[in-house]
Amino acid sequence: ASRSARRSGAPPKPRVESLVFGASVVATGLGSVLYHGPQPSHANTVHDLSIIAVASQVAYYEVRYRLRGRPAEANSFRVALASFGIGAAAFVLGRTSSPLCDTDSPVQLHGAWHLLVALSLAAYGRARLENRSP
Repeated sequence: ASRSARRSGAPPKPRVESLVFGASVVATGLGSVLYHGPQPSHANTVHDLSIIAVASQVAYYEVRYRLRGRPAEANSFRVALASFGIGAAAFVLGRTSSPLCDTDSPVQLHGAWHLLVALSLAAYGRARLENRSP
Protein backbone atom coordinates (compact mmCIF):
# COMPACT_ATOMS: atom_id res chain seq x y z
CA ALA A 1 0.00 0.00 0.00
CA SER A 2 1.20 3.47 -0.70
CA ARG A 3 2.20 5.87 2.04
CA SER A 4 -0.44 8.36 0.93
CA ALA A 5 -3.15 5.69 1.30
CA ARG A 6 -1.95 4.98 4.84
CA ARG A 7 -1.92 8.67 5.72
CA SER A 8 -5.47 9.07 4.42
CA GLY A 9 -6.67 6.25 6.67
CA ALA A 10 -7.40 3.90 3.77
CA PRO A 11 -6.77 0.27 4.63
CA PRO A 12 -3.74 -1.31 2.96
CA LYS A 13 -4.43 -3.46 -0.08
CA PRO A 14 -4.22 -7.18 0.64
CA ARG A 15 -1.02 -8.79 -0.49
CA VAL A 16 -1.03 -11.84 -2.70
CA GLU A 17 0.30 -13.92 0.20
CA SER A 18 -2.69 -12.89 2.34
CA LEU A 19 -5.09 -13.91 -0.41
CA VAL A 20 -3.29 -17.25 -0.91
CA PHE A 21 -3.34 -17.90 2.85
CA GLY A 22 -7.06 -17.10 3.02
CA ALA A 23 -7.81 -19.34 0.04
CA SER A 24 -5.81 -22.16 1.62
CA VAL A 25 -7.74 -21.83 4.88
CA VAL A 26 -11.04 -21.93 2.97
CA ALA A 27 -9.82 -25.00 1.08
CA THR A 28 -8.98 -26.65 4.40
CA GLY A 29 -12.52 -26.05 5.62
CA LEU A 30 -13.98 -27.43 2.40
CA GLY A 31 -11.63 -30.41 2.55
CA SER A 32 -12.74 -31.15 6.10
CA VAL A 33 -16.42 -30.96 5.12
CA LEU A 34 -15.83 -33.27 2.15
CA TYR A 35 -13.74 -35.71 4.18
CA HIS A 36 -16.05 -35.89 7.20
CA GLY A 37 -19.27 -35.51 5.22
CA PRO A 38 -20.13 -36.88 1.77
CA GLN A 39 -16.65 -38.40 1.23
CA PRO A 40 -16.30 -38.24 -2.58
CA SER A 41 -13.25 -39.98 -4.03
CA HIS A 42 -11.13 -36.78 -3.95
CA ALA A 43 -12.03 -35.81 -0.35
CA ASN A 44 -8.90 -37.25 1.24
CA THR A 45 -6.64 -35.47 -1.28
CA VAL A 46 -8.34 -32.09 -0.82
CA HIS A 47 -8.33 -32.55 2.98
CA ASP A 48 -4.66 -33.47 3.24
CA LEU A 49 -3.19 -31.14 0.60
CA SER A 50 -5.02 -28.10 1.95
CA ILE A 51 -3.73 -28.81 5.47
CA ILE A 52 -0.19 -29.16 4.10
CA ALA A 53 -0.61 -25.86 2.21
CA VAL A 54 -1.71 -23.97 5.33
CA ALA A 55 0.96 -25.54 7.57
CA SER A 56 3.65 -24.79 4.97
CA GLN A 57 2.59 -21.15 4.73
CA VAL A 58 2.56 -20.72 8.51
CA ALA A 59 6.05 -22.23 8.72
CA TYR A 60 7.29 -20.00 5.89
CA TYR A 61 5.79 -16.85 7.43
CA GLU A 62 7.21 -17.61 10.84
CA VAL A 63 10.71 -18.28 9.53
CA ARG A 64 10.55 -15.10 7.44
CA TYR A 65 9.32 -12.97 10.33
CA ARG A 66 11.93 -14.36 12.72
CA LEU A 67 14.74 -13.81 10.22
CA ARG A 68 13.60 -10.20 9.88
CA GLY A 69 13.66 -9.87 13.66
CA ARG A 70 9.94 -9.13 13.90
CA PRO A 71 8.48 -10.45 17.14
CA ALA A 72 5.01 -11.94 17.37
CA GLU A 73 3.59 -9.54 19.95
CA ALA A 74 0.02 -9.13 18.74
CA ASN A 75 -2.80 -10.27 21.02
CA SER A 76 -4.21 -12.09 17.99
CA PHE A 77 -1.06 -14.20 17.90
CA ARG A 78 -1.59 -15.19 21.55
CA VAL A 79 -5.19 -16.16 20.76
CA ALA A 80 -3.93 -18.23 17.82
CA LEU A 81 -1.46 -20.11 20.02
CA ALA A 82 -3.93 -20.67 22.86
CA SER A 83 -6.76 -21.88 20.63
CA PHE A 84 -4.40 -24.15 18.70
CA GLY A 85 -3.06 -25.63 21.95
CA ILE A 86 -6.53 -26.32 23.33
CA GLY A 87 -7.58 -27.66 19.93
CA ALA A 88 -4.59 -30.01 19.85
CA ALA A 89 -5.59 -31.35 23.26
CA ALA A 90 -9.16 -31.89 21.98
CA PHE A 91 -7.74 -33.68 18.94
CA VAL A 92 -5.67 -36.08 21.06
CA LEU A 93 -8.40 -36.67 23.63
CA GLY A 94 -11.08 -37.16 20.97
CA ARG A 95 -9.29 -39.74 18.83
CA THR A 96 -11.18 -42.93 18.04
CA SER A 97 -9.03 -44.98 20.42
CA SER A 98 -9.46 -42.50 23.30
CA PRO A 99 -11.70 -43.39 26.26
CA LEU A 100 -13.28 -39.93 25.82
CA CYS A 101 -14.42 -40.74 22.28
CA ASP A 102 -18.17 -41.39 22.34
CA THR A 103 -19.68 -41.56 18.87
CA ASP A 104 -23.20 -41.22 20.32
CA SER A 105 -22.44 -38.00 22.21
CA PRO A 106 -23.70 -34.71 20.76
CA VAL A 107 -20.42 -33.14 21.93
CA GLN A 108 -17.50 -34.37 19.85
CA LEU A 109 -13.95 -33.42 20.76
CA HIS A 110 -12.88 -33.85 17.14
CA GLY A 111 -15.47 -31.25 16.18
CA ALA A 112 -14.06 -28.95 18.87
CA TRP A 113 -10.64 -29.49 17.27
CA HIS A 114 -11.94 -28.23 13.93
CA LEU A 115 -13.61 -25.18 15.46
CA LEU A 116 -10.58 -24.27 17.59
CA VAL A 117 -8.17 -24.64 14.66
CA ALA A 118 -10.47 -22.41 12.56
CA LEU A 119 -10.32 -19.81 15.35
CA SER A 120 -6.56 -20.24 15.55
CA LEU A 121 -6.09 -19.71 11.81
CA ALA A 122 -8.33 -16.65 11.81
CA ALA A 123 -6.41 -15.16 14.74
CA TYR A 124 -3.09 -16.08 13.13
CA GLY A 125 -4.07 -14.39 9.87
CA ARG A 126 -5.14 -11.29 11.79
CA ALA A 127 -1.86 -11.27 13.74
CA ARG A 128 0.14 -11.41 10.54
CA LEU A 129 -1.91 -8.60 8.99
CA GLU A 130 -1.37 -6.51 12.13
CA ASN A 131 2.40 -7.06 12.08
CA ARG A 132 3.19 -7.02 8.38
CA SER A 133 5.88 -4.73 7.14
CA PRO A 134 5.23 -2.11 4.45
